[in-house]
Order: sequence, then structure tokens, then C-alpha cells
Amino acid sequence: GARELRRPVRGYASRALARRFRQTVRRGQGVAGLDAAGLHRLRIAVKKLRYTAMFFAPLFSARRAAGMRRALTALQDALGEINDCATAERLLEQAGARGARVTEARQLVARANDTLRDEQRRKLKAAWKALRAARRFWE
Repeated sequence: GARELRRPVRGYASRALARRFRQTVRRGQGVAGLDAAGLHRLRIAVKKLRYTAMFFAPLFSARRAAGMRRALTALQDALGEINDCATAERLLEQAGARGARVTEARQLVARANDTLRDEQRRKLKAAWKALRAARRFWE
């Protein structure tokens, strides 16, 4: 407690960022094959890492932090879109209306949702690679 408060904040920030980064990498192992629940857990880890990075970034070089910021933003965006697709899928399954037009509408929405999810999965792979390659500005 008190002892930690007397230490320089930059050291604490580096440790916190390194811990969040390790947690994120662990959650993202096998990212291409993660199911909706695994992607949701990864999304939460990415969000925590991004907000921690944004909070502590002013303690470090802005130029060095920029790549990580971009990578985290792209990753969080792709994961958010994929989560929205999973939510839309659940809502379509729960919709109670019946009839030929409703069935046709559901099929159209489902196809559009599948296309969007597949596109976001491709973006996710690229964003994950960018995160892994990004300079860890806190080191």
C-alpha cells in the first residue's frame, strides 16, 4: 500500500501494462478458432489493456505509444463488430414472428450478418498480428 505509493508511477505503469498485455495474449491464443465466448473474453481483455494504455501513455513517448494505440483500437473495433454479429444471431433466433415474409427477412438479415462477421474475422486476424508486432512502449 503505502510503500507502493512512494515508488515512481512509471515503474508501476510498466508492470501494469505488461500484466494486461500478457493477459490479452493469453486470451487471444488461437484467435482464429475462438468461439463467441472466447472472443468475448478476449474483447474484455483488449478493452482493459487499451484503457490502461491510454491512461498511462502520457508517461511515455507519444510516438512510441502510437502503434500500440492503433493496434488496440483496430482490435477492439473488430471484436466489437463480431460481438454485435453474435448478438444479432441470438436475436434472430429468439424472434417469435412467423410467416413467409418474416422467414425471408430473417434469411436476408442472417446472410448479411454472416458476411459482416466473416469480414470482421479477417480484420481480427490482421489486427491481432498488428498487436503482437506493435512496440511495447512501456518496456
